Amino acid sequence: MNWLASTIASALLLQFMSGCHCYEKKKPILTSLDSERWTVFNSSSSFKIQAVVPGGIYTDLKNAKILKEDLFYKNNDIQYRWVGKEDWTYVARFQVNDNILAKKSVWIVFHGLDTVAVIFLNNVFIGNVNNMFVRYRFNVKNHLKVDENILEVKFKSPIRAALDLSNQSNYSIPPDCPDVLQNGECHINFLRKMQASFSWDWGPAFPSVGIWKSVELEAFDSAVIRSTSIFTTNVSGGWIVTGTVYLDGTPGSVITAGAEVNLAAATGEQLSTSKFEVNAVFDHNGQASFNLNQLLVPQGSVKLWWPNGYGDQNLYHLNVTLITHQEVNSLVTRFGFRTVKLVQHPIDIDNPSKGLTFYFEINGVKIFAKGSNYIPAHILPELSSDEASLRNLLGAAKDTHMNMLRVWGGGLYESDLFYKLCDEMGIMIWQDMMFACAMYPVNEEFISSVSTEIVQQVRRLQSHPSIVVWAGNNENEAALTGNWYHTNNERKQYSKDYVKLYVGTIKRLLEENDSSRSYVVSSPSNGLESEREGFLSRNPYNPLFGDVHVYNYYADNWDMYNVSPTRFSSEYGIQSLPSYATLKQVIPERDLIPSSELFNSRQHHRAGYVQIEEEIDMNLPTFNRSDIHQWIYFSQINQAMSIRTMTERYRQMRDTVDRNGYGLTMGALYWQLNDVWQAPSWSSIEFGGKWKMLHYFAEKFFSPILVSPWLEYSDQVNVMVISDKHQQPALQVKIEVLVYRWDSFYPVNTFVNTSSIAPLSSAIVVSQPLYVLVGKQRRCGAAPRKECFLIVRLSSDSGLQQETFLLLNPLNDIEGLQSASLEVKNIEPHSGPSSSNALQQFEITITTDQIALFVWLEVGSIQGRFSDNGFLMTSREKKVIFMACEPTSENELAKVLTISTVKGHQVKTYKDVASSNAATDPAHLIAPSKASISNGFGVIALITLYVIL
Repeated sequence: MNWLASTIASALLLQFMSGCHCYEKKKPILTSLDSERWTVFNSSSSFKIQAVVPGGIYTDLKNAKILKEDLFYKNNDIQYRWVGKEDWTYVARFQVNDNILAKKSVWIVFHGLDTVAVIFLNNVFIGNVNNMFVRYRFNVKNHLKVDENILEVKFKSPIRAALDLSNQSNYSIPPDCPDVLQNGECHINFLRKMQASFSWDWGPAFPSVGIWKSVELEAFDSAVIRSTSIFTTNVSGGWIVTGTVYLDGTPGSVITAGAEVNLAAATGEQLSTSKFEVNAVFDHNGQASFNLNQLLVPQGSVKLWWPNGYGDQNLYHLNVTLITHQEVNSLVTRFGFRTVKLVQHPIDIDNPSKGLTFYFEINGVKIFAKGSNYIPAHILPELSSDEASLRNLLGAAKDTHMNMLRVWGGGLYESDLFYKLCDEMGIMIWQDMMFACAMYPVNEEFISSVSTEIVQQVRRLQSHPSIVVWAGNNENEAALTGNWYHTNNERKQYSKDYVKLYVGTIKRLLEENDSSRSYVVSSPSNGLESEREGFLSRNPYNPLFGDVHVYNYYADNWDMYNVSPTRFSSEYGIQSLPSYATLKQVIPERDLIPSSELFNSRQHHRAGYVQIEEEIDMNLPTFNRSDIHQWIYFSQINQAMSIRTMTERYRQMRDTVDRNGYGLTMGALYWQLNDVWQAPSWSSIEFGGKWKMLHYFAEKFFSPILVSPWLEYSDQVNVMVISDKHQQPALQVKIEVLVYRWDSFYPVNTFVNTSSIAPLSSAIVVSQPLYVLVGKQRRCGAAPRKECFLIVRLSSDSGLQQETFLLLNPLNDIEGLQSASLEVKNIEPHSGPSSSNALQQFEITITTDQIALFVWLEVGSIQGRFSDNGFLMTSREKKVIFMACEPTSENELAKVLTISTVKGHQVKTYKDVASSNAATDPAHLIAPSKASISNGFGVIALITLYVIL
């Protein structure tokens, strides 16, 4: 810099530092290329169609009607596999104006390319790409033209790219291929691509290519602010805010600038301001950074960010402005004030064999993590960030009291919108890096690509208060230790590779870029104990350390004594089928039978249907295996009851530890929240957003105050109350245990107790022998387990009310239950609080003449959910609210409303709503009489009855 330029720069900087902004500044020019004229064609040019960016080849071919059917219809995951075997070239034609060309530096930025491609601009090669999780930028200043520019992105078939990389490897890196049941593709572990795109045991293979995120031209004279990492430290008297600002510029260049940092509340209220000088030197990649001056924020001027159920989600804005003598450049980053700590302390300092704790502490409060595991919202990555889908899924998590989701390592680093919504909803994120169920290469090119990926993603996500822990991979420690992929013969090599990737590379980069969170190398793992054993423990499933994944498909999962103790259960699951309405979208009704080849092709988990059958047989009455309706219904009951039992047992163990150190469970994340297509899976929400029975149960078993009963083998009945409330005095509650016979609406005995429940605690409030609860008159007969069941109610003076049930025997071994006749008494509009995405509400009144089990309401394809579902009816009438997420009416609901219950599996489908009473009074649909049931047709209803004895 010569003397004159230096003098001018110093003068301008002095003006900035003194607060004078009277001079005009230009900004960097950011121009999106998303809306340009994009086309895509294959290598033979047999297809040449319009393309959409962001997008992907499957969506483009579907939009062009080359793929004529829904991607998930029948076996199109196989029929459309030719798409992934082709090379595809995306081409855009665009113009640039003189303002862009006048800038000193012009770069093209690809925020997401899936996955292996070569890029040309105006027939000039500008770069290679090979990682869909990396942002790529290329200097195009000297390649742009004033008139039309042609940008070409030439994608290689991911199937062939993976095979080529595998063939180039010096040694086998397993697994080569997925289970044949998955109809998948091979060698996905060689690609930095969404691992599930080549298939999984819950999803199809759609090995896409495409420009799945935005493309921009960035033109500037100095630099652009790429991201800001923010660190908050709680000190006596307030908070210290520090951070790092990351810049993209021209390699080898130097800038001198002024920086202004403003901290503000979401309301716009200014909390703190800082101004200072910046000198930045850009490296050979055109990257530079500078640290923020410390901002001291007084304690009382900010409010904390809390997980869902523990407080509000207060968020703040940090605006960084960079001013050079050429440009002014700003970036606003949102964050929250909160502390986070993963606590791994000895259970007994004098006896290390009892293990370590494993729990999250937020703002000094011990948090029980309640939630699920999240997979991408769609198998096509460009559709995974759809706002309506994200709001529906995350809203459903929040509405059921979840406070944590684990972003699973075989999917995606999710979109900015995903984490923004999690910040707002108080959903903590356990963030896996994108490695799952495989060994991985560690050659120089792979490690270099992964290093860029980790640095970029951590810097992009670091400011989100919702992210509370990083994890290196999904199940790879367990896979290597357990010889899942027959690696024992070369164990030394694979162990060395494992440590190089997850410790020497990822752990090191995480510690360099984010010191504010813990890192666990794998899930499951023994946490600190795994580290002490060289990061590969002898038993990653040790219940005295870290987290575990639990799948016990051949046990009675309704029996809580089959639930193994653990510090933190980060995966546990049971399969079920999605609803008939959901399956009917992709399987013709003639094939919707358990014996059809098409139906069986949707099951990608080995022995999945056999396991579902065996689990059903342990507890539920004999069912007709050829009846798909009963299959679906019973599978969802079994899933809901199994996960309820496991979750409640985990919550019961939050304060309990035995003499061997087992217990102190502080996390329950079931597998899995959502689906990527219409098929059997472990999800609680079907593809399309419909809640399974499990999700309705989750709203209860994740309740902040949970009343949870169980029966010991000795016939001792215990009732525990678990509290996740932390800012309240002790809660005074009344507990009622009501004993019912299966054939009566009237309890034969009632036991009442009162208790005081401390915040953040679990305590047994009732412990009585069953014979005491039943009473001396033996109204449950000689076999009370068979003839009776319990209803447990909790109430408090503050208006809190909870109710749950306890089955004393498997339902296939009870006596006295009668076939119930359920009727819909009326449907009418309702007003009141509802889920955030509900457009209308309707009150539905149901009656029954007998006790009814697992009453299940469905409304076909109408989008929405019920206030309660899958419930027991122990009184003659119950009202539920249907919250519709699309416009509908009482008549439309009545046409499709169905009811199912165990023993007397009824399906009521209202058909003729235009006639008789429905025509004169559509808001009050009159239920058919019992005579109309026996006759088969009524004035209003056609009823089909399946009797399950």
